[in-house]
Amino acid sequence: MIKDEIKNLIAEKRARIGVIGLGYVGLPLIVEFALKDFSTIGFEVDEKKTDDINAGKSHIVDVSSENVQKCLDGGKFHATTDFSELNKCDVIIICVPTPLRKTKDPDMSYILAAGEEIKKYARRGQLIILESTTYPGTTDEVLQPMIEEAGLKLDEDFLLAFSPERVDPGNPQFQTHNITKVVGGVGKDSTEIAAFLYSHIVDNVHAVSSARVAEACKLWENTFRAINIGMANEMAKVCNALGIDAWEVVRAAATKPFGFMAFYPGPGIGGHCLLGKETAVVRNEKGERVENLADLFEKESAKNRVRKFEVYGSDVIYKPDLQTLSIDMKTNERTWKPVEYLFRRQTDASTVTITTSDNRRITVTDLHPMLVADASGNLQQVFAKDVQAGMRLPIHISSDAETNFANPKIDLLSYLPKEKYKKIRVRIQNDIWKTHREILKETLGAENTWEFIRQNYLPLEKFIAIENKLNISRENLRLFTGRGTSATSFPVVVEITPNVARLIGYYLAEGCASLEKENWRIRVTFNRDEEEFTDDVVSILENELAVKCSVSNNSPDYVTQIRVASTLFGFFLTEVLQCGKGSTEMAIPDVLIGASTAHRQELLKGLLRGDGDVYVKVGKQTYAKNGKTYTSHNATAEIGYFTSSPKLMQQVIFLLQDLGFTPTFKRTKPHLQMKGREQLLRMKDWLGAKGTKLQNYFENSRKIVLGRTFKKLGDLITVPVKSIEIALTKNPIEVFSIEVEDNHTFATSYGIFVHNCIPLDPHYLSWKARQHGFDSQFISLAEQVNSGMPKYVVKLVSDALNDERKAVNGSRILILGVAYKKDIDDMRESPALSVIDLLRSRGAEVVYHDAFVPEVTFDHAYTIGDGEPLYNQDLTDDLIQSADCVVICTEHSDVDYKRVCELSKVIVDTRNALKEETRNGSRAKIVRL
Repeated sequence: MIKDEIKNLIAEKRARIGVIGLGYVGLPLIVEFALKDFSTIGFEVDEKKTDDINAGKSHIVDVSSENVQKCLDGGKFHATTDFSELNKCDVIIICVPTPLRKTKDPDMSYILAAGEEIKKYARRGQLIILESTTYPGTTDEVLQPMIEEAGLKLDEDFLLAFSPERVDPGNPQFQTHNITKVVGGVGKDSTEIAAFLYSHIVDNVHAVSSARVAEACKLWENTFRAINIGMANEMAKVCNALGIDAWEVVRAAATKPFGFMAFYPGPGIGGHCLLGKETAVVRNEKGERVENLADLFEKESAKNRVRKFEVYGSDVIYKPDLQTLSIDMKTNERTWKPVEYLFRRQTDASTVTITTSDNRRITVTDLHPMLVADASGNLQQVFAKDVQAGMRLPIHISSDAETNFANPKIDLLSYLPKEKYKKIRVRIQNDIWKTHREILKETLGAENTWEFIRQNYLPLEKFIAIENKLNISRENLRLFTGRGTSATSFPVVVEITPNVARLIGYYLAEGCASLEKENWRIRVTFNRDEEEFTDDVVSILENELAVKCSVSNNSPDYVTQIRVASTLFGFFLTEVLQCGKGSTEMAIPDVLIGASTAHRQELLKGLLRGDGDVYVKVGKQTYAKNGKTYTSHNATAEIGYFTSSPKLMQQVIFLLQDLGFTPTFKRTKPHLQMKGREQLLRMKDWLGAKGTKLQNYFENSRKIVLGRTFKKLGDLITVPVKSIEIALTKNPIEVFSIEVEDNHTFATSYGIFVHNCIPLDPHYLSWKARQHGFDSQFISLAEQVNSGMPKYVVKLVSDALNDERKAVNGSRILILGVAYKKDIDDMRESPALSVIDLLRSRGAEVVYHDAFVPEVTFDHAYTIGDGEPLYNQDLTDDLIQSADCVVICTEHSDVDYKRVCELSKVIVDTRNALKEETRNGSRAKIVRL
């Protein structure tokens, strides 16, 4: 049995131990094995780190360089970046990071990368152990299938277990050998052999029934800590408000010998997304729009009112003035919800492209949570990589209920740049300027007025200057450009009627815009046989907008071209409505995305008449079956639509689905199809002469065939998954996500509803619980308290400075200690980063002293202020005296706190570093957390 083979190798110390990841967890572990006479290989991706380790240099405070050199000299250890040596290892232990992001999304990429390397070089006879903090189910749901893909079978060819790391960096009392090791295997054999292995290097091993129990154990420990620190932080605020010393209260409570464990307040305890081409439906006070995520992020980050900052590798826009279309996972109700954050980051995570049976496609990172519906219509979260063929995805299909809104009106003068005023003249509809001559003479002079009255126009810049004295509505004005026969006019206020919406649809399908001698020229082209559409466009231009146009036939191409030489009409289409200039960039104006049913239907009519097609097949079909020949009556039809503009395609999909239609899609090109008798009946009059072919289908279709693609589960419309494709990412790619208030879901490309990023570390547990229908409010509340502590610390600084008649803005703040904890150089999750950033965002000059951390960079920090790096300063008397306030974020032992008290003006102590004897006699104003 494989169990006995591996056990014998371990017992005789012939087992070679491989450890992937030589950081705070991996290096102490592998050194412990090497010192116990096991042959070991350490695996790292950082070449400099492996060079230093092979030179006998330790970068970890808990591992001395002497012990590293001792292991090297004994020939029991070496470090490498060559993962092919995994094939030599009998035991492989994964100790890679799963970093906590402020965005609360779990970065599983390190575990997955390690799993891929193991899969490449896996062989029979290996024990594989995961130690990285993760959610329950990772070992058997993620690692086991990966290894089995190499053709190996659990319990027959390999063993697999989880054992949570319990490293406390910088704590000399508890090292690897005297911290009890919890071990849980995927099966009894795996548990037994993993426990046997660890028994050779630790004093106590505690075996549990499964890997999932061991995974949950680690999260329970971390969650216990987070919740209790959250309570301590909240109590500290209460005590501070009451004028009570919180540290004295904790010390008193700690004297209770049972039922209490002391936790101390502090400044705080320190994802997977979609590709930028995927879309979101958003709205603000200007209306609804469909944007791809990359463009949405860029547009929002360009606005001054939006705060943009970086969070552990993510760019984040906080509370943009947006809502997004969302679905409530409990009720399946679709609603608009506020956007809390927009995220953008780089990742090298694998991507998953999910294709549905009707050829909708979406590409996300492998651990992005997708929504799938069970047979009862209940929504559940599933990692993208775990989505399987046949699972049903929820999509946005609205009812076809009529909506009636007033015609949108657009004031052209609100958009027209002043430099264009000089060549534009203003006339009044159904009135003349002579009627207003007294006001004109008073403001513009008699001579100018006479000329303006004679020609019955007013230069636009003159009109703007005196508009407030004229009682004339802009809706009664027209703008003129050009002279003589080339003169053209356009309304100042454009009322977008349903007919104008149809005109815009024609332009998006068959139009283009070009600048000729700084004047816009618009062309719309139809087949010569489509006279109905040509006449319709000309009629709308002349009767709705009073815009002149010319019509010409092009014999070689057999087309009819409508030409509009109006620079204002071109400006309206391209600059105001942002319709685009050519086929690949066309887009529906935002003002029509959320317009009335009539407006949207007319817009779609123009689009379909231009770029739509109709296919009808009616007749008898002969086929053979079981040696016999059969004849059946066949009647099929579809309306198709094609565009080379990706944005326009997604907008059309949204409009159709928001009107209650269910389009399907071609597999190889951006072409949608409308099928089914009921849908075609609704659209039969939309395509004009093109749609007459449908009548043959309606007359010959004898029965309604129910499709199997779309399935209604309660109020939910779903489509089945056809395939998934997982691709490794060779170079970092940019990905995006949206954090949505309450529901945490949003509609993306093709109307597919997805979940936003998922939480990490203690919040792995609450996220996993939500997958099973349980919402852990307690954990979320603790996170709210802890994540708010940096702001509270800054408030203490501000209040203390105000008492000294100073403001944070312009003050010099000295931070003592930036490491995560005392006497180590670990910056992971350090709340000092947030404290520094918040102070700098309020205009403070911040410097720091931390002998363990020579430099602090904010490339991956919570930066809403100045993101420039900071460098450690020597703690001189001048440095202390120059500070308006000293903030103690980490209580390093090498700091002379008595001297700090003697030389400082104001001190905010977040770590109780200043004991009573140190504070006594201090001239500094001291504020304690």
